[in-house]
Amino acid sequence: MNRLTAVLFVGISFAVNSSLVAQRLYFTDPGLGDQVSRINLNGSAFDTVIAFPAIVDPRALAIDRLSGRAYYSSGSTLQRAYFDGSGQEPLGPSGGSVPTDIALDVAADKMYWSVDGTVGVKRAALDGTGATTLVSQSLLDSLIGHDPLVRADDVSGIALDITGGRVYWANGSRLNSMPLSGVVAAGDAMHHFELSGAGDINKIKLDLDSSLVYWTNNGGSVVQSAALDGAGQTTLVSRGFGRPAGLDIDLSGGKLYFGDTLGTGGRGQILRANLDGTDLEVIYDSGSTLFAPLDLELGPDVAVPEPTSLALATVAFALTIGVCWRKRNMPTQP
Repeated sequence: MNRLTAVLFVGISFAVNSSLVAQRLYFTDPGLGDQVSRINLNGSAFDTVIAFPAIVDPRALAIDRLSGRAYYSSGSTLQRAYFDGSGQEPLGPSGGSVPTDIALDVAADKMYWSVDGTVGVKRAALDGTGATTLVSQSLLDSLIGHDPLVRADDVSGIALDITGGRVYWANGSRLNSMPLSGVVAAGDAMHHFELSGAGDINKIKLDLDSSLVYWTNNGGSVVQSAALDGAGQTTLVSRGFGRPAGLDIDLSGGKLYFGDTLGTGGRGQILRANLDGTDLEVIYDSGSTLFAPLDLELGPDVAVPEPTSLALATVAFALTIGVCWRKRNMPTQP
């Protein structure tokens, strides 16, 4: 990369990132409203993206920032729509009963999802074509020499390590992983750890720079973290009541967000805290015992952010610097 290219890259990258500052929190609710909705990060400005009867029993959710779409489950099917609710598109059956989680590899045109029951983890193109099973309990049982601690029934949450080429999944009190291509041989499926205390791992999120995994524990009423090998299991949030469900982490903002389907007085709530669990606060209280924020995802405020005036000025400045540098370094004519 020459200097001009580097300057342009930095300027344009700053502009793009500046246009993505505003974020909102998207979530599924199969209880109170059968809907995918969103709020500001402080809990204000509630609005609905997709609602019943266009969606039924939504549980799993993923956000594609580039195309401005939400991917979500409706009953036993997968669907997607733009953030304003338009362009709702069926992507086909989940291949099992109820999908429990969705993760996207947009660059590779792939979506991954987990399914309640014995199906395990599946993959397809972003448009739903080419669906295939990557791991299932029956597949594991057929492999001679596979680790018995690795199971793929009742998978509750998945997360992708795209750089490392692995899919992580939660099964009961265990965390396991496999190659993005799936399980073929016994050694492909790896067991990472089991909870040292009570409960089950629900939704999971990875902090790969720190080799950490965060999860909600829907049996222990807590939010926890540990190294990917299970070392240093730590309880970050313990309310003493409730049932934590959906989870997302904002590493740059130093915050974790989670849903509680049985919060204060049995009311469904959305909460946030620092990554170490301090400064816990309820940012959204539905006032209803039916509200169930089962899956949470941070996403942009708008589908395709328009460059701000500051962003455009930054690009212009980068171009000016680049042109000046080029003129200064051009060979003089004899």
